[in-house]
Amino acid sequence: MRDRVGIEVSDTGSGIPEEERDTVLRRFHRVDRSRTVPGSGLGLNLVAAVAKLHQFHLAIEDACPGCRVVLWSDGPPPLSTSFASATSDLDAR
Repeated sequence: MRDRVGIEVSDTGSGIPEEERDTVLRRFHRVDRSRTVPGSGLGLNLVAAVAKLHQFHLAIEDACPGCRVVLWSDGPPPLSTSFASATSDLDAR
């Protein structure tokens, strides 16, 4: 049996509507009600990229109020994943 490893981050902002939770993971996408707040729409896209790189799952949930982002893995990362190889892959893009 593999252990589950994870992290959860919550805020108390206006939250992310359920129908937009997939689209906020795209580069430069911003929820309409947050367009008056400074930002570029890259934060959750970067979180999703790092999660994918390390084979983590990602979920966006309602924190009532706010948003909760949950990252988890069903076990330790594969032995072939190392910091050096991960950064080399990013440099190649």
